[in-house]
Amino acid sequence: MPKPQYTQHFRDSWLQDPHLKDWLQVIESTAGQVAKCKFCGTTLRSHYGDLKSHGMSKKHLQNKKVIIMQPKIPFKPEPTGSRKKEEARLALFTAMHTSIRVVDHLGEFNKSAEHIARVDDQWHQIHLLKWNETNNTKKFWNEVLHFKDAQGNSRFDELATFAITLLILPHSNADVERLFSSMNVIKNKQRNRMTLKLLTAILRVRCGLRLEGKCCNNYEVPVSVVKQIGTKESYQSDTDDDGADKTDSSEDELI
Repeated sequence: MPKPQYTQHFRDSWLQDPHLKDWLQVIESTAGQVAKCKFCGTTLRSHYGDLKSHGMSKKHLQNKKVIIMQPKIPFKPEPTGSRKKEEARLALFTAMHTSIRVVDHLGEFNKSAEHIARVDDQWHQIHLLKWNETNNTKKFWNEVLHFKDAQGNSRFDELATFAITLLILPHSNADVERLFSSMNVIKNKQRNRMTLKLLTAILRVRCGLRLEGKCCNNYEVPVSVVKQIGTKESYQSDTDDDGADKTDSSEDELI
């Protein structure tokens, strides 16, 4: 009979080891307890020698240095309540699911230190006012954007602009895939000579109707557009200032 192979399991005493306790974590898996490095985020083999080797590796020491040098965020004690607890849960969830190096990318916004300081100051003052649109995110930040104080100044202009900019970022590629599906429906084999300009116009009309919650059978065309039907203005291109004729069947415009 073959000799059974010895497999070392995770030991709780390793969590108190002076060489491992600062970064070692234990997670549950289908194979049992597994060691994990909280600095590197990697899963390690449950072997004491491998854990010590990982603790002395160059990558581990670099990640440890980055985390230790991260500035600690001071929290002011505030009265507890249901709303405060919800805000604390949200802040904790954001901190747990945000990269530890996100602070390194703040300079990519191409904003000055004074602008970032104003945004931070406005964020700490926004809870001092009573807002009406607190059930809808878009309406809330629109209300904040158009808020003016007694002197007529936009008190939260930088903060609201920053928040709205973040809200328009796509969190998945579902919208892009949906747009590609619509494009394949519009430009099929029978309409394979459709130009990019016409395809873009049809897609804008379809997306605009969808945003308005309407369809082509119940949409009321503006009177100004109806008056332009059959006139020269309805066929004049915005980019054709010199009056030169441009054919839509140009090979450069074809997709």
